[in-house]
Amino acid sequence: MSWSPKFILYSGETPIYTFLLVQDTNHPQKGVQFVEHESRRANGANYITGGYKVWDLYLSGKLCAANYQALVTLMDSMISSIVTNTLYTLEIDKSESTVYSYNVKRIVDIEFPNKDTDKMRRKQMYKITFKVLGENQGD
Repeated sequence: MSWSPKFILYSGETPIYTFLLVQDTNHPQKGVQFVEHESRRANGANYITGGYKVWDLYLSGKLCAANYQALVTLMDSMISSIVTNTLYTLEIDKSESTVYSYNVKRIVDIEFPNKDTDKMRRKQMYKITFKVLGENQGD
């Protein structure tokens, strides 16, 4: 069996939600911002590290179930487990022994676009967007 990365959301040390079948994400990013100081006498500028900016990290994937009722249960579970405006830690595997770790909050609703031809009977796409706050661990 081949290794694949896990996407796990924690509240403190407690795992809250494991994202299954993640198919797209925009991580990793540093989130570092710079302050530019331009010279008035000469060409050029100095760049000084200015801390960490807030950026959006998204995960897109698919929920699969045996029938419509089980699928709706998975969707409701995701919505109720990941409360808005609550600080979490999202860990994404780099390898079998190391992870990226992001301090995140969910600010906007989870999207469930119905892109499948079976009209959401057995599978549903999802997209969840988090605000990443502060320094990222594991970069």
